[in-house]
Amino acid sequence: MAIMAKPKTTDKERSGAREPVEQRLRRKLITRIQEQKELVEGELEGKHVVRTRTKFFHNAGTGETAWQEVPKRTKRWFWKEPDGSVCMKRF
Repeated sequence: MAIMAKPKTTDKERSGAREPVEQRLRRKLITRIQEQKELVEGELEGKHVVRTRTKFFHNAGTGETAWQEVPKRTKRWFWKEPDGSVCMKRF
C-alpha cells in the first residue's frame, strides 16, 4: 500500500472532452433509426436481415478464449399491414 500512503491531488481538469449528453443521445437515436431503415428495406425486398455483434467467449472445457460474432436482437419499430403498407410505432 505504498501507493496509497502519499496521495497527490491536483486542480487539473480531465483531459479529453466528453461528448455532450444531448449530442450523444441524438447520435444513438440516428443509429437506431438507420437500423430500423435497414430492417424495413430488407422486409420490403423479402430478405431476412440479421444484425450481429462480437462477443468474447471463454470455453471452460478447453480453456480457450476467442471473439465470436453472435446475432444481435433488434426489436422492430414497424409492422406490415394486410394491404402491404408498412407502419411505424409512434413514440
